[in-house]
Amino acid sequence: MCSVYNFHTGKRRTLPRPIYDLSPDGGTALTHDFEGEHQGTDYASIREQNKDQVAPNKTGVWKMNMDTGNAELIMPLDKMAAIAFPGGIPSSGHFYIFREGWNPSGTRFITFIKDPENKLFEGYSIAADGTDVRYLYHNPSHHAWLDDNYIFDFGYHKPPGGGQALRGYFLFKDDGSGTAKELLWAVEVDDGFGGDGHGSFVPGSGGDWIISDTYNIHGFQYLFMFHRPSKLFVPLARLKCNRPNDVHRVDTHPRLSRNGRLVSIDASYEGLGRQMYVIDISHIVDNPPNNRTSVQ
Repeated sequence: MCSVYNFHTGKRRTLPRPIYDLSPDGGTALTHDFEGEHQGTDYASIREQNKDQVAPNKTGVWKMNMDTGNAELIMPLDKMAAIAFPGGIPSSGHFYIFREGWNPSGTRFITFIKDPENKLFEGYSIAADGTDVRYLYHNPSHHAWLDDNYIFDFGYHKPPGGGQALRGYFLFKDDGSGTAKELLWAVEVDDGFGGDGHGSFVPGSGGDWIISDTYNIHGFQYLFMFHRPSKLFVPLARLKCNRPNDVHRVDTHPRLSRNGRLVSIDASYEGLGRQMYVIDISHIVDNPPNNRTSVQ
C-alpha cells in the first residue's frame, strides 16, 4: 500500500499504485509493477495476469498523477523488449523493468530492462511521455543524475580514450552513445558485489561532491565522500556489519537533505537492529580538500 500524508491536516490518501520515483516538483510518480513474474524483487502476487508471457504489453513503466492517482502505461514491456532486441524478441526469456529515475528537470528518466536468460542488462533514458528512447549503458546499477545531460553509475566499462575495461564509477552523457565520458574512480576491492555502492551527487555542490557507500568488506561497511576536482576521498564512517550479504542485509543507502548539509543512513552496527542515523557533512562541503591534503 502506498499513501500520501498531509502534515498540516493529518489526512491520508491511498494511491492505487506503488511509487518508485517522484518528479522534482512532486506531481508525477514513475513506477512499475511490483508483483508477478515480470519484476526483479520477488514480491508475492495476488493475481498474475501476465503469467507465462515473455514480454507482455500490459505491464512496464507507468506514470501516475499524484493528485488524482490516474496512471498511464507509457512504456509497455513488449515495446521496451523490441527496442532492446531490434532483430526480434527471443521466444523465451524473462523480461522485466527494474528501477526508474527522473532527471533534475523531470523531462526524462532512466529505466533498466533486464532478462537474465538472454543476458540482457541495459539502461535507457526515455522522455517523460514515453517517447525518444536513448541507450545509456550496459549493466546499470545505482545511478544518479548530475544534471539533465549527465548521469553516473557503477559498472565495468572501458574508460574514455579506450583501454581495458575497469570496474568503477563512470559518468555517461545522455546522448545515445553508450560510452563513458569520465572515469570518476576505479574500484579494486571485491566485496561480493564487485565494489558497487549507493551513490549520489551532493545537492548545491555543482557536482563537485559525491557521497557513496560499500557493502560488507571484511566485516565492515564504509561511508565516504569523493571530491571530483581534487579526486580525493573523505571517509565518513566505518561501521561494523553484523548482517550477512543476503536479502536481509542492512545497506546504508545514504540519503541527502535537499540543501546537501545532512546525510541519513541505515545501519545495524550497534546491534539494535536496523536504525537510522544522521551525519552533518556541512563542514566538509564548506572546506573542500585540495590536491595535497584531505579533510580531517
